[in-house]
Amino acid sequence: MKRSRDLQEWHDEGLLTLGQKSWAWAQGRLTAGFVLDLRKEPAVGKALMFFHASDFPEKDPRGGFDNFASIGLAWSDDLKTWTWPGKEGHAN
Repeated sequence: MKRSRDLQEWHDEGLLTLGQKSWAWAQGRLTAGFVLDLRKEPAVGKALMFFHASDFPEKDPRGGFDNFASIGLAWSDDLKTWTWPGKEGHAN
C-alpha cells in the first residue's frame, strides 16, 4: 500500500492482505485496490475499498488471474483498520 498527499511523492505503508488467507477465491493474489473516501458522506460514512482477487497463482495450469478473477469490497473508518463481509465480529 502507498500513500500520497500530493500524488507526486509516495510513501510505502506496507503490505495489506485483508482476509486473503481465509478466502478460497483469493489465494492467487490481491491487486488493483482502489479506495473511495466517503467518510464525510452522511449516507455512507466509510472509506470503501474495491480490489481484484484471483483463485490461482498466475502460472497455475488451472488458470491465473485472467480466468478466475473476483472483485472484493472492504470498508474502514480510519483508512488503517479494514473490515469486510463475513469478517469475524462483523454483523452482516
